Amino acid sequence: MADRTPTPAASTRASKLREFSRATTPYLLGAVFASGVMAWYFFMFVPAKLQYFVGLRFRTLAVASGQVKSKAENLASSLAGGVHAVGVLPVVNAKTFTELAGTPLGQYRATLAPEIRLDPGSSSGLQLTAEKDATRVAASVAWDDVLRPAAAASARDFSDLILADASGQVVWQRDQTTPRIGNLKELLGAETQTSSW
Repeated sequence: MADRTPTPAASTRASKLREFSRATTPYLLGAVFASGVMAWYFFMFVPAKLQYFVGLRFRTLAVASGQVKSKAENLASSLAGGVHAVGVLPVVNAKTFTELAGTPLGQYRATLAPEIRLDPGSSSGLQLTAEKDATRVAASVAWDDVLRPAAAASARDFSDLILADASGQVVWQRDQTTPRIGNLKELLGAETQTSSW
């Protein structure tokens, strides 16, 4: 039967291996713990916070668009209320905005809704209409007046704000840092140019 007692060299090697494993075990456990914490941080904590901040930006846009909608609805109801309260006869007979200034509708507009322009020929801005007794009154509101609350609400989170119609045509832009944009569909469909480098 062969003798299974370890040789002095083998026992020295085994004792060194035990000492090495005792010395490195705390470091290996620390590395595993740190890796677990970092994995939790990067794969659980950061995506949740990123989703929160992206959602925060979308909430800001939702608030801004709600303010634009509310302002437009309020201006439309103001015009309709003025037309129904004071009548439309002076508007139909008036040729220019200065002729409307002394009329009851012009005074109502100047007092309660100064943003509304009763210029029949104006095509820029938000277009409003109101009817009374089969007579239609056309008015407009400058986009700056409509978007002022939305621009203020979104200024902290966005350096620029763009309002476009259904065809993609930009009707208003707060251009603090970006060049003027004419059409969003053209911009989104544009291909990137290859650089000469």
